[in-house]
Amino acid sequence: MFVQDEPSSTLAASGGSDTNLKQLEEETGGAGVVWNLATMVNKLSGAPNEQLQTTKRIDTAAEMKREKMKKDLDKLRDSVQNLCRSSHPLSKILNYLQEDSDHMEKEFASWRQQVEQHTKALEEEERSTQSSLKPYYKQLQEQEAQVKEWTAKINALKTTLLDNDQKIEHMMLSIIESS
Repeated sequence: MFVQDEPSSTLAASGGSDTNLKQLEEETGGAGVVWNLATMVNKLSGAPNEQLQTTKRIDTAAEMKREKMKKDLDKLRDSVQNLCRSSHPLSKILNYLQEDSDHMEKEFASWRQQVEQHTKALEEEERSTQSSLKPYYKQLQEQEAQVKEWTAKINALKTTLLDNDQKIEHMMLSIIESS
């Protein structure tokens, strides 16, 4: 009846060291049965104090590693959250960029199609203009030929006139000299 579950769990957790036994005695109020049990467990376990201290050190080191890992995990979680917060506007911009790019490609295709249409229309108009101008080119060539012909005739007449002027002048000089 004197033995309670709580002190025995405390005894098991304590590992039976002398300092823990004293602590157990204080917690249980010096109950003799608990003290005797703790002493017996300490003797039976045969675990030296050094081994218990090494185990405590390992437990402490593991605890420190767990704490460090928890802190690192918290830092990593914060970093990931910051990254997500920062990348969200970037993802929106990329979506808009894709939409703008699609729109620009469609507009470019439209402009290219218009250029091709207008180029074909221009070429067709040039062909029709050339075919409609053929009679005028022919007429122009005929007029140019007539101009050359008339120019040649005019030049021939001028030459004849000059020759006649010289003959007249020569005749006039001969008449003046003979008189």
